Amino acid sequence: MREWGKRNVALPDIYSRRKRLAKKQGDDVYQYEIMSPKLRNQILFIIDEWEHWGRNQITPHTLVEMRRELGENCLSGQYAQSDSAEFKHWFVRCPSVDNLLDATEIAVRTGDALASQMSVRIRELFKNGVAELNARMLEDGFGFQIEDGQAIQISSTFVHKEVTIPALGLLSSAEYKSAENEFRQAYAEFNLGNFDDCIHDCCNAFESVLKIILTNKCWTFNPNDTAGKLLAVAFDNQLIPSYMQNEFTGLRTILENGVPTVRNKVGAHGAGVNPRNIPKHIAAFQLHQTAAAIVLLVEAAK
Repeated sequence: MREWGKRNVALPDIYSRRKRLAKKQGDDVYQYEIMSPKLRNQILFIIDEWEHWGRNQITPHTLVEMRRELGENCLSGQYAQSDSAEFKHWFVRCPSVDNLLDATEIAVRTGDALASQMSVRIRELFKNGVAELNARMLEDGFGFQIEDGQAIQISSTFVHKEVTIPALGLLSSAEYKSAENEFRQAYAEFNLGNFDDCIHDCCNAFESVLKIILTNKCWTFNPNDTAGKLLAVAFDNQLIPSYMQNEFTGLRTILENGVPTVRNKVGAHGAGVNPRNIPKHIAAFQLHQTAAAIVLLVEAAK
């Protein structure tokens, strides 16, 4: 909440201000410029659910803050019957993604402040709402997550910026098209929560990169070879220089037992009687180590 009576009052720490300080660019599996009508409505549904325990304070406070931020007496262009009606009318029609993220941040922070003063059950309901909001954004391919009350652009996180985006850039050439499609499909499955399929597609992309490199180098291999056998051909032909193999003695082990092993353990075979419940963090780890391996192999092949 806003504190009054202080001489030096900083302007709100909201998404659009942080964006103006650091713009990101590059190929990505997410987009950052469009919040779809479906996602807008889903966010409003979540805020509505918070209002049931939030004493109908979240929407009015968010509305007042956004009026102040935008310098408008009425966000909807015409006076509405209620604060809720005005806010919803504006939220579904606002052309600025930055402003929508600002409003989402304010609503989340307001909800957090209210929930912190309530029961454990209410605090859990609020946290579940934030988790759903983040899941909805991923499902929509909208590249933001709400963390600690702030909208974080996924492309600004270290691993995504330094590993995933470079991998996508390397795969963007025509020769790696099949591998790029498989890697992007892995991200699509991750966004939908299909972590089993995500892990399987990661391994497909990894193996496709190896097969493309071996083909381009005219090195003999069987198209049906597993990742381990493909890597053996690559190492035997000095794709990774021998001095580097000796310096990093675990490199081959990491590559052979990384992406393929996770796939074999949790993503490649039938679930049987008991369905698998693959945690999100395992699938995220698989995406990141696949991206890192792709960067290493493609750069080595140049």
